[in-house]
Amino acid sequence: PITVDYRAGVATLQPSEIRGTGTDLRFQGVIPVNSNAPASLTLLGNVDLRIVQLVQPDLDTSGQVQFDINSHGTVSNPNIVGQVRLVNVTALPSGMPLGLEQGNGVLTLKNNRLEVTKFTGTVGGGPVKASGAVTFRPSLQFSLAMEATGIRFQYPQGLRVTVDSNLALI
Repeated sequence: PITVDYRAGVATLQPSEIRGTGTDLRFQGVIPVNSNAPASLTLLGNVDLRIVQLVQPDLDTSGQVQFDINSHGTVSNPNIVGQVRLVNVTALPSGMPLGLEQGNGVLTLKNNRLEVTKFTGTVGGGPVKASGAVTFRPSLQFSLAMEATGIRFQYPQGLRVTVDSNLALI
């Protein structure tokens, strides 16, 4: 069971766990709903990405997302730190010319920033790499880069294309 206690404008999520095939996720937290009380949230464990197929059956997914996240602070100024690891992630949408295979990476959370510390994978038979960061406060800012080499696909039907790319999102 997942238990949430509510008292004096503060919701307390008691230590809880979701377990299943390839999934073991533990979490707990304190969330002020209508007060300035300190907030905290802890999320540890891993999720098997095959679960995505329950809500998106035309997307072939596999691999794991591993969480090690801690947050302490206030709702208006949370101090979020930790990592999200992508391990052998595959996402192949049916009917689409491209999908991700063997995606591995580390996303690092530091207060108001998500850094792509490392990301590699394969798209259309070619290697891809990504790096950069997204800053959330005081305003949303992107500084992301992706490098791809030898990506092959057919689109439209009968036309074979090979692409090399350097993409920047700023």
